[in-house]
Amino acid sequence: MISPVWWGVYPNGTIYNRILQYDGDWDPSFLISFCYSNNIEIHPLVSNYYEDEFSGELISEIINNQTKISTFIQSLNSLLPMYNCTGINLDFEGIPSLDRSTFTSFLRRIRDEIDHKYLISIDVPAKTLDKKTGWSGAFDYSEIGQICDYVMILTYDYSWSSSNPGKIAPRTWVRNTLRFALKHIPKESIFCGIPLYGYNWPNNGNQAISGGYSYFNNLIEENDVNTKRYWNSKELHFGFTDSEGVQWYAVYPDSFTTNKKEQLINRYPISGYCYWYLGIGDPNYWVS
Repeated sequence: MISPVWWGVYPNGTIYNRILQYDGDWDPSFLISFCYSNNIEIHPLVSNYYEDEFSGELISEIINNQTKISTFIQSLNSLLPMYNCTGINLDFEGIPSLDRSTFTSFLRRIRDEIDHKYLISIDVPAKTLDKKTGWSGAFDYSEIGQICDYVMILTYDYSWSSSNPGKIAPRTWVRNTLRFALKHIPKESIFCGIPLYGYNWPNNGNQAISGGYSYFNNLIEENDVNTKRYWNSKELHFGFTDSEGVQWYAVYPDSFTTNKKEQLINRYPISGYCYWYLGIGDPNYWVS
């Protein structure tokens, strides 16, 4: 299946169509036709990414308001018949941990009030124990695994844009996450996330730049640097100093990284893997 980032949500709970914001510069008909011809299901992604960030406050206000929940579900029911959709992907991030039970109830109501012919997949933060605080605290794996058809575990961003430089998806962490998930979620529902992106961290206090394979290849050529590979995550890394004296440290995957992660995931009895995001990874992966 493919989950194009087509839908967002307004503070009143209305789902809006991001496609309309492209002012006619992008037409989804080719993607829809391609998927239909190749038996690829379309599960549009709807998220709480609003005004250039994931808004925990936005989703919290919606899931704690029955009127806004009703508006959200009404919007969902009107949009799902479009574009040959067969499901929906829910990508709600930064939810306050205090909303844990409220979020579970919100998911249950979505399942109850949309046609069961539509599959529901949800993106959840990776965790190795049932934390009830922090970024992953609102996600009750056991309850979510009973409500949603597919659970996409985001086994990446171990190091992230505002953290210290480091591995994005270390294998030990991925392994422990899958072991924990299999204790709480039906194995046939689990998909393990694979990052096709990397980060480039500056030492001046700014956030890292996220980029794809070609971005890092260009940096290597421009700065004439050599790469090394982490033993644990199999990710490539390198450092350099730019013309203004800022030191940078980059970590990113290539086809070897991705293949090794798939080999690791294949040891576990889950349904498969999912990627974030298509089009930016090492092109050699798709022919290897």
